[in-house]
Amino acid sequence: MKRWQALLAVALVVQLNWANAETPVQPVSRETVKALIQRFEFNGQLQQMLAAIVQQTQSTLPQVADEWIDQRPYWDFDKRQHSKQQLAKQQDKLLQAFADEIKQLDLTVLMEDNLLAVSGQYFQESDLQTLLQSPVGSETSSTPLPAMLTEAMQRTMKQMMPLIGAARDRAIEKQFN
Repeated sequence: MKRWQALLAVALVVQLNWANAETPVQPVSRETVKALIQRFEFNGQLQQMLAAIVQQTQSTLPQVADEWIDQRPYWDFDKRQHSKQQLAKQQDKLLQAFADEIKQLDLTVLMEDNLLAVSGQYFQESDLQTLLQSPVGSETSSTPLPAMLTEAMQRTMKQMMPLIGAARDRAIEKQFN
C-alpha cells in the first residue's frame, strides 16, 4: 500500500508542476518599468554615475589622444608632431567634443531595457503594479526588488562603459581626422 501512496504522491507532484508550467507569466510592461525608474529616481542615479565616469574619462583624455596619435602607422613624423602640438593647444576643444558626444547617450532607455530583461525573473506585472501603488518607502528588503534593481544597474553599467569609450574615440577621431 505504501508503494501506491508514493506513486500517487509522485503523480500529484507531476500534475502540479504541469499545471504551474502551463500558467503563463505575465510579462512586465515598459510603462511599469518607466514608473519604477521614476519612483526610485534611477534617472538621477544614472546621471550621477555617468558624470563620475565622464569626469574620470576626461582626466585621461589627453593621454589617450596622445597614444592614439602615436598609433597612426600611416602618419609621417611631421604629421604626428603637428597633431601633438595641436592637442596641447586645443585640449579644451577636445574635452568639449567629448562632452557633446556624451550628451547624445540616452541611459534611461538602456536602464529600461535592462529592467525589462531582469524583471520577469523576480516579479509578475501585477506584483509590480501593487508595489508601485504602495506608499513610498514601504518596500522591504524581504521582497526581491533590491536584487532586481541591483542586477539591472550592474547590467547597465557594463553596457555603459563601452558606450563611453566609443564616445571618447569618436571625439578624438573628429578632432584629428
